[in-house]
Amino acid sequence: MRALRRSTVVAAVLVLLLAVAGTASADQVSNGGTVYRSTALCVDVGSTISNPGGAIESSTTVDSLTRMYVPVWKQWVDCARTWDRPPWNMAAKLQLLVYDFATSAWGLCRSPLDPVNGDGFIYSNFTGSHMFINWNYGGNPPLPPCGTAWYATYSGGYVYNGEWYGGWVPSGNMWFAWPFYAARAEAQAARPEPPAWLRPDGGIDWATAPSEIPVHNGTTPAGHVSVREAFAPPAAPPSVVQKNHPPIPDGVVVRMTSAGN
Repeated sequence: MRALRRSTVVAAVLVLLLAVAGTASADQVSNGGTVYRSTALCVDVGSTISNPGGAIESSTTVDSLTRMYVPVWKQWVDCARTWDRPPWNMAAKLQLLVYDFATSAWGLCRSPLDPVNGDGFIYSNFTGSHMFINWNYGGNPPLPPCGTAWYATYSGGYVYNGEWYGGWVPSGNMWFAWPFYAARAEAQAARPEPPAWLRPDGGIDWATAPSEIPVHNGTTPAGHVSVREAFAPPAAPPSVVQKNHPPIPDGVVVRMTSAGN
């Protein structure tokens, strides 16, 4: 059974179109927060897009937290301490989103972590409470993988505690241009407007949301993917994941940190 209702699973999808809370600089845009909260488990997710050396780089962090008794207050406090989870009990996913000016719509920029390649999740293979995945799209010279456009990282993070619990966080927008546009400030297009089907709280209004969004391969659309499929939680429990986990794609960095480190 999936841990979250559909409205929560894709909560904040494409919030990257809004002026989201977070941090931003000339070379990085980040956002993060608690995507699931209970007395037993809290899940924090962070999402970043940056341009080290002009290349697009995406990263996702997932933190597992639990409650702690504070003697001086004589009470339990939720989300107060890190909580190590066994191998395969944490999952992180990042999607690179791109805005298509031709269709005035956000879509997925095809990557080793998109839904075309399995479910796209990277699973923890060590005990820990903090998971980090990073992908530098590279190239020489570094080129935006889906052309000159607005991009954003859309990060999913889940922790297993009988079921998968978690959600999604957008990084915010960043403009990337092919090298011959880099010196032309006028080449940067206006920031896209939020879609009408995005609720103020960042969730999707399923009554007006499209059933699919485009998947891009380079500078052209290469098909479509279901919105519910693209931003669904992991489907398999840890025992199944351990037997059938996909290999980590080339160029993706994965780090696990234990609460004791």
